[in-house]
Amino acid sequence: MTSPVIDPQPSWVRSNAISLISLLVALIAIGLAVWFFFLQEEATSLTLQITSHTNLVSPEARGSDKVTVLFEDREIPELWLATFRLLNDGDVPVRPDDFAEAIKMVLGSGEIAEILNGDTVPSGLRAKFTLAGVNEVHSAPLLLNKGDSVTFSLFATESMERLSVTSRIAGVPEIKLVSLADQDVGDKVLVRNQAWFLVGVIFMSVVTSAVLFMRISRMQAREDRLTRILDQLIERSYPAPTGDTPDDSS
Repeated sequence: MTSPVIDPQPSWVRSNAISLISLLVALIAIGLAVWFFFLQEEATSLTLQITSHTNLVSPEARGSDKVTVLFEDREIPELWLATFRLLNDGDVPVRPDDFAEAIKMVLGSGEIAEILNGDTVPSGLRAKFTLAGVNEVHSAPLLLNKGDSVTFSLFATESMERLSVTSRIAGVPEIKLVSLADQDVGDKVLVRNQAWFLVGVIFMSVVTSAVLFMRISRMQAREDRLTRILDQLIERSYPAPTGDTPDDSS
């Protein structure tokens, strides 16, 4: 009796290897797509940065008979100088037509003595800051593309830490007022969050790959074990013929 001929079939793992690899690549691509979506999501944003804030004359210095500070022919106790940078840190331009009203900067206490216009990026921006009272400065509407900025300085009779900023600009809920230190911290937090998100995508991809390959290995081992058992059963059921053939004529 001859042993049956078994047509070897490709294992499930081998026949679906391309599908498994495609699934893994798709998972990684989805994670990276989500990451790039958050990186490239458009937002309208304006930030007023305080790049420097200096007390030029303090009350202690005024106590000296040799130091006198006059503002409009009257003596003042202190003099502060602060430099600001109005920056479009969003992803879309802010146009003059987007302004329902000018940007208003109001000092909580004290008086604003003078405004000094500074540099613009790019050069040639038509930025205009005007006094609208003893403690209020207005910025005229202007075009600010992504990354554009204007710099100006204020002299005031008191600290400008209590400066408030209000505006009515389409797409801009509020203008963020931050110090340079706060801006550095915010940038570091943003970079750290993006880095952790990317690490999470890579980690999930690695874990998914490990689990997938472990399951593939187990399935392959199971198929190999079943194949060996089947071969043993076939060998027992259909033993190999011996060298001597019985004589049927006797």
